[in-house]
Amino acid sequence: MAGFAPEVLAKMGFLLSESPGKRWYVDTVNGLDTYNGLNWSTAFKTIQKAITTQIAESSGLGDLIFIAPGTYAESLTGDLTRVALIGVPGVFPGISLP
Repeated sequence: MAGFAPEVLAKMGFLLSESPGKRWYVDTVNGLDTYNGLNWSTAFKTIQKAITTQIAESSGLGDLIFIAPGTYAESLTGDLTRVALIGVPGVFPGISLP
């Protein structure tokens, strides 16, 4: 994961190790809301789709929604209890964060 500052990697590692919930991925450039959102290759296009899907399929264990760089002109609704929205500095095709 070249290009990440060491402190960002440390924080991501801690967050990932402490959150046993599901992971969802959003990429406004390459994603589609008809995808399943389970990795970068099948990322959702909109944050709202990720939130709606997360609510419907929540593990209740602290789900994570990773958001690729881009412009997201959305009004978001939904209960985000025990969910973290995480903006990442880049998308790495073929690589899913654990």
